[in-house]
Amino acid sequence: MQVHVRKKHIARGEPDTVTYCPVALALADLLGTEVHVESTYIKLGRCRFRLPLRVRQFIRRFDTGQPVKPFTFTFTL
Repeated sequence: MQVHVRKKHIARGEPDTVTYCPVALALADLLGTEVHVESTYIKLGRCRFRLPLRVRQFIRRFDTGQPVKPFTFTFTL
């Protein structure tokens, strides 16, 4: 599935949080459920999914206060 991290997710996002990361907010909008995003994986219930390098780099930039832009990535359950 295609995940679109939009300007609204970035604006509502909070650095260093697992549920208010822009990536978590975008996935929650898409899946309709709370999602936890750590620096290297997505956690849905008891399952963990490794994040693509591009997403990990976005999170690192966001968490350290660097500018970020909306982007799209593919996520497979």
